[in-house]
Amino acid sequence: MKSYDNGGPSRQAKEHGLKSLSQVSKMVTKSTQTLNNWANDNPGLFEIVLLGAKAKMEKLENARSTARKP
Repeated sequence: MKSYDNGGPSRQAKEHGLKSLSQVSKMVTKSTQTLNNWANDNPGLFEIVLLGAKAKMEKLENARSTARKP
């Protein structure tokens, strides 16, 4: 089953609260083509990557908001 059945890798990234597949690509230092391949060939791995990217983004956002508090 292709990930495109679920709206495609970019849409899946956005559904996880990420800005884009490019954002995920930068976070995990893999090309968008690699991420597309993972989404199509190994959707479980792609899901884990998205969950990890979301967790990393939330951790960075929490650190920034904590740093701003007096």
